[in-house]
Amino acid sequence: MNDNEKRHQGLTAGIRSLWVNWALSLGGFIVCIFAPLILSKTLVPFFMLGLALFILVLVRNNRTSKSPFCYKLPYMTATVILWTTVTLVIILLTSGHSVTIDLNGQPYNHKMPFFMILLLAPFATIITAFYMFRGRKCAFCADCEARLGNTVERGFLSKLFTQEADYQTKVLFFSSLALTIIEWVYYFYGYINTNISRRDIIFYFVIPVSMYILTLLLMAIKYYATWAYYCVNSNEENVHRGFSRIRFLVICEDRLWLNIPELSTFDINSENLTIDTPARGEISFTAKFNKFQAHDYFRHTTGITNARIKELYVSSDARSATNIFHFAAFVSSFDDVKNCILTGEWFTLADVQRLYAEHALSPLLSAELNRIHRSVMAWKTYTRDGKRLYKIKHYQPTFRLADMESWDIDFNDPHWLYVSLNNEDRPFFKIRRLWRKYVTGFGE
Repeated sequence: MNDNEKRHQGLTAGIRSLWVNWALSLGGFIVCIFAPLILSKTLVPFFMLGLALFILVLVRNNRTSKSPFCYKLPYMTATVILWTTVTLVIILLTSGHSVTIDLNGQPYNHKMPFFMILLLAPFATIITAFYMFRGRKCAFCADCEARLGNTVERGFLSKLFTQEADYQTKVLFFSSLALTIIEWVYYFYGYINTNISRRDIIFYFVIPVSMYILTLLLMAIKYYATWAYYCVNSNEENVHRGFSRIRFLVICEDRLWLNIPELSTFDINSENLTIDTPARGEISFTAKFNKFQAHDYFRHTTGITNARIKELYVSSDARSATNIFHFAAFVSSFDDVKNCILTGEWFTLADVQRLYAEHALSPLLSAELNRIHRSVMAWKTYTRDGKRLYKIKHYQPTFRLADMESWDIDFNDPHWLYVSLNNEDRPFFKIRRLWRKYVTGFGE
């Protein structure tokens, strides 16, 4: 099987997974809706807890695979089911047989089953709203970025996963919001707590299932069209081809060598309209590119012969056969770049920070500097367990580019990114560490 066939299979499997995740995730909600009709009230929370843990196991197994899919939607589904389960347990423990009046003012009937949509829809609305607000800063996306790299550092499929995860979250939010309004309005103004009537069946079962089937069909059409465009009717404009990028951060003392684009030249490629390292290039896909190859490539690309090369990290997307090799090139003098083939200017660290805050840097350069800074600051501040190296809360060590050559840190190791997110200076440090270690697997 050649590289094109592998990329075709990987892209097909990735697009298919988007529909499968939607079907399985919302299918989990449908199963929860019908569970109270079969099981007793006491057994329903245990069943839902088992279902949530089963989904989390799938998320963990996907996380540890060599070419993971985006399981953000299943993770949100498990979170919704867990919070619903907790609420059910509270209801069972506090109600007993002492409750005589229901929420709508009618006599409470202990024989009536739980109508799960009344809890699932509001929790789904709240949790999806939270993920929409947090965006890529949520724990799930942060874990993915730590392990696999920023979206801009990976291939086409990663960008598709990110885009569709946001889209599916929005669809689930508006669907859940509509169901919440419909179900609770009916509960207060149309529900009679005596037995399950035909109207109850329509509102609590038929409407959620119909909405599930409708979204299932719409998602199938959407992703079939996406698959057909990229995998069947592919042409030179939309076909994805594998490649490897080589990038160098050129450093002298505490300054970074960057180029400012010619804004007077019309260029539709946004990457050429932002500030980036001039020492970069693209070659045919290769799985490995060592420091000696990088030194020869840097010398050939820039004309600088006396640079000291340091490997930083590799970001890759195995399914689409794309990767980026990140290096640092250290020169002894600012004058070493005067006769360089490329053009650029020296920027201080303060200048770079200002450009980063103004979003003037290219997405790739911003991702590189963000990863390096977060990893180094965590490495300098905490142990691998997230405990402070210094007994000073919120202590911030110095960060100097000039020290990068001597830093003994593996930027390929995502652990320091996890430490930057969860450490002794963060609230509920130990509880969050246990939860991520034994339940979600984040930060392992």
